[in-house]
Amino acid sequence: MKINPLSLINNTKYDKISMDYDHLDKESEINIHFKIRKLVCDGLIGNVIEVGVGTGNNIPYYPNTIKSFTGIDISKKMLDMVKKKYNLEKVNNNKFLFPISLVQGDVGILQGIM
Repeated sequence: MKINPLSLINNTKYDKISMDYDHLDKESEINIHFKIRKLVCDGLIGNVIEVGVGTGNNIPYYPNTIKSFTGIDISKKMLDMVKKKYNLEKVNNNKFLFPISLVQGDVGILQGIM
């Protein structure tokens, strides 16, 4: 997927905070976000595409009724954090019952996504 040159500003910003993102968001995650994640993800089926996957905090909340998960983010370093957090770097080491793919790209231009 291509990245619009204007989006490189966001790419750089999120690359810079990727290592600290979960720590910076920890309090709101504990108090608010996890409840919302449970509600949003409950009962999903089929193939899921999450735009702006960030560090993948929604992934554990997706039910095993989904067929596949594709996370898209403009920041390669955010995607690297997802791989590290869920140990996805190793082949066949996915602890989830659905396949996970990660794509770096800018959905604002919607080219080459599938």
